[in-house]
Amino acid sequence: MDEQKLSPGSPDGMLAASARTGDLDAFRELYHRYVRHVYDFMLRTLRDPEVARELTQSTFLRAHARLSML
Repeated sequence: MDEQKLSPGSPDGMLAASARTGDLDAFRELYHRYVRHVYDFMLRTLRDPEVARELTQSTFLRAHARLSML
């Protein structure tokens, strides 16, 4: 991910900051912005659509659980 996308003043950075405070709409927006990129990466790497879907879901669940670490 481009470092500038999550800088504090960037739109994604502001969404991440809001998500850290519990704003589920902000996390949902980040999810919608990045889910396809994550899935496409997983699919290219693993070449198994079902595993790619499961790992994409797992990635976002883990990201949500670790928002405070951003």
